[in-house]
Amino acid sequence: MFNKKHLSTLERIADALERIADRMEYGDPLAAAPPAEKAAPVFTQISPAAQQTTSAPQLIIPPPAAAPQFTPESSFMSHSFGEHFDKIADYLSRHGLNVTKALSEEPDTPYRFGKEAWYIGGKYDSLAFLLRHLRRIAATGESSILDVSFAEQEQLVYITQFCYILQGSGILSAYSYDRPNRRITVAVDENNTDGLDFLSGSWLPHYIYSAAKRAASTEYRTHNVPIRRYVFARDAQVVSARDAERYTLGMLAHFCGKTFWVECVSRFSADAVQKYGSFAKKYGFPHERTFLVVQEGDAETLGGWEKIYGNLQLCTAETFSERFSAALKQTIFDAGGTINNSAEY
Repeated sequence: MFNKKHLSTLERIADALERIADRMEYGDPLAAAPPAEKAAPVFTQISPAAQQTTSAPQLIIPPPAAAPQFTPESSFMSHSFGEHFDKIADYLSRHGLNVTKALSEEPDTPYRFGKEAWYIGGKYDSLAFLLRHLRRIAATGESSILDVSFAEQEQLVYITQFCYILQGSGILSAYSYDRPNRRITVAVDENNTDGLDFLSGSWLPHYIYSAAKRAASTEYRTHNVPIRRYVFARDAQVVSARDAERYTLGMLAHFCGKTFWVECVSRFSADAVQKYGSFAKKYGFPHERTFLVVQEGDAETLGGWEKIYGNLQLCTAETFSERFSAALKQTIFDAGGTINNSAEY
């Protein structure tokens, strides 16, 4: 008869064999998040009439009294997205949104500036002033001197490191640091279109995607997760079964049987909060798993607007990881998961 020590050893071996089998079937979910990819358009609403014009997207409005009948595109509504993408498609369908293009985690073109996006996303408060300055001088291509004598040592390190990274990636055509006078000289390459897009805010959705992937990987590793698979979908194209309006949803995630929706905007505006809040309410997205990340917005302002639009969690790029991780933890525990005390760090 096996004693308790032997049973403990066998249990660990069985668990290890189960993990190996899962990785052989699904791939390694614990691998580091891949570099961020090509910018996905953030949630756009296009009415059938607007498709024939160049007018700006309209705010969400209540459906007409007699909504038109929607006939799904058979080639895309036949549950051909893969088992785990199907779960996201089924969730959207139950909420009145039908997927019109096969869901995918990888865009057609990889994003060039994944490393740069990850760097600025985690240190945005320290680098926001520099990013705004670079946007102002971007179109000129001329060099500009910026006084950084106000910066504490840690922030100064972030500033100089980030400039060095941007120069290496070709976004900055010139960079130098005058240490005695604590000034930097920078110039933006006005011919680098992707670089100009990066400075304008295209880095944000890629940072948010990488942060969400890393948060999911961490929670997967630190808990005994009842459902041993998660999946992310980028730039999901959907059509409303109620009124045939078409939308693009920035990022969706399926974790422990629940679907999360994440959007991001570069700057705070009441219109943006109203648009996403109204959409979340209209289609029944729950507050605990729905996020709007605002690049430039203070916590007090966002907190006030979150109380008005109860279907959204409003957060900054720097606070997103913490709030997304908290939502994942709660989802794991609700599904019966527990802390994995044998996890290695």
